[in-house]
This record gives sequence, C-alpha cells and structure tokens, in this order.
Amino acid sequence: MRIAAADAPIFEPWAPSPDGWKLILPNNSDLVVMNSDGSGLRRLAAGDYGTAVWSPDSKKIVFVRRGPEGFRSGLLLIGVDGRGERRLTRNSSDDEAAWAPDGKRVAFARRGTGAMLADADGTDLRVLWRSRGVVEGLHWATDGRSLTFVQGPPLATDRGQFSDLVTISVPDGRTLRRVQHVDPLGRIAWSPDGSGSRTGLTTASVLLSL
Repeated sequence: MRIAAADAPIFEPWAPSPDGWKLILPNNSDLVVMNSDGSGLRRLAAGDYGTAVWSPDSKKIVFVRRGPEGFRSGLLLIGVDGRGERRLTRNSSDDEAAWAPDGKRVAFARRGTGAMLADADGTDLRVLWRSRGVVEGLHWATDGRSLTFVQGPPLATDRGQFSDLVTISVPDGRTLRRVQHVDPLGRIAWSPDGSGSRTGLTTASVLLSL
C-alpha cells in the first residue's frame, strides 16, 4: 500500500515519533508530518528534514531552517499541530539537536564552539563543552546526566581523520570518558539499562561502561 509521496531521495528514512503515531517525511525544503496510517498529511514549516528531532512526548519538533543558498538561521521549535513555532537560537552554526529524556532541555552542536545546552523555551543558553573540532551525534544518557558524542577534527582539516568518542557530565561539563580514534561514521546508542553506550563502527564496535 502506498502511504504518501516523498519529495526527497528514497534512501532517506521516515522519522517516526517516539509514541509511534506520526512520521516526519523526507522533503527537500519543508517539514512535513503525517499519521502512521497515512492520514493527516500536514506541512508544518519550511525546514531541513535531516535536522528534525522529535521531543520525547511526540508533541514538538526541533529543526534547522535553511534560507536562500542553504544559509542556516539557527534552531527552531514547532508543535506537531503546526502551532507555536518559536526560535531557540539565532546562530547559523547550530545543528545536531538532541532532546533531554525529560523534554525540558535541548543539547546541540555549535560549529567552532562545541556542545551547547538550552532550556526547551530557548532560555538558559550556555556552552557545555568547548571544542574547535566538529561535534556531532549528540546522544543523552537515559538518566539525563551525561551526553556522548563524536568529536572530529576542525572543518579546515582532513575530515577523513579518525575522531574521538566523548562522554561529558551535563551538570558541570567535565569530561567523563574519551575513546580515541573511532570511526566518525559510527552511530551512538545506549544500552537498554542505561549502563553504557555503544557506537557501531565501520569494522568494529566499542562498548563503554559508564
């Protein structure tokens, strides 16, 4: 059964909401959602599908809007019903948003600065961990007390170099663990009991007990 047409390459997956009731559809210029049964197709806003992230309660989405010639305008938040759009940040270097498990905070990467943290209403913005290198793949621990991410070399250097897997404390930003020379294409995922993180690499895997 065909559910809906998607204006994007077919290799880009749909992004299901945490409750499983809605999907964000691949689209080249807009943020588009629909119900998981194919009904209720709705355009929410102009936005970059690849940056859209569901809130834990499936009621909101944080995303990046691209302007003319791909210019980014910071992070925005919108309700799944298309209402309540508001801006979280105004820095064009902001990306890689990740919701805290309780939905009250959003961590994100800022190119040239490092890992950032803000309340979900855009207040209490602060630098959590400074890095001139590229920070990507931010992933919260299930208890909300730490963040794991990949730290790569600065953009001006060879992106083919290996990166580091870094875990930091959210309350104070200190480094809890660093694993050097991991594949930057790896994907971070926490174990079900929250006791460790695992990053799948191109040829191997790393399992951390934290």
